[in-house]
Amino acid sequence: YAGSLKATDGTGLPTASHLVLDGGTFVSGANVTRALGSTGSTVQFGPRGGGFGASAAVSINIGGSITPGTLTWGGTNFLPDGAPLILGGSGATAALTFQNPLSLHSQTQTIAVVAGSGDSETLTGTISNGSLIKNGNGTLTVSVDNSANNVDTTIANGTLAVSATGKLGSGSALTF
Repeated sequence: YAGSLKATDGTGLPTASHLVLDGGTFVSGANVTRALGSTGSTVQFGPRGGGFGASAAVSINIGGSITPGTLTWGGTNFLPDGAPLILGGSGATAALTFQNPLSLHSQTQTIAVVAGSGDSETLTGTISNGSLIKNGNGTLTVSVDNSANNVDTTIANGTLAVSATGKLGSGSALTF
């Protein structure tokens, strides 16, 4: 984890700027709806991973679609295989909701929740196609039904919260 940039998307960080996350988090006080890309007004992930934190209650919806599109590890401009999705971080004082479904690209991928004072982050998109390691000292809440996806999950550090049966997938292994 390389640190955080704390700014409000569209104010402190102009919407026309290209945002590259390579080991750190962008801590915003407004919803983030940038598309993936490698030019202005987009967000791109580097080989060391990266992600988002919140200084006010915010939603992260990469692409900004009413129905958030699936982000696939190893896909163009998203996280390379093996690079962590980092949520929270230094300067994060509020919880965030990450709305996009995540495809793990048939591999083991990591979501790290780095505790600031707002150390509880929520995934509302499905998780599919691989195994998940939850790392970092914060809390990750899975609030969507993943019963058809059978994603094996390892809690390496911190807390994984689920709200009901099927949130991790029926038949999935849970290791902690």
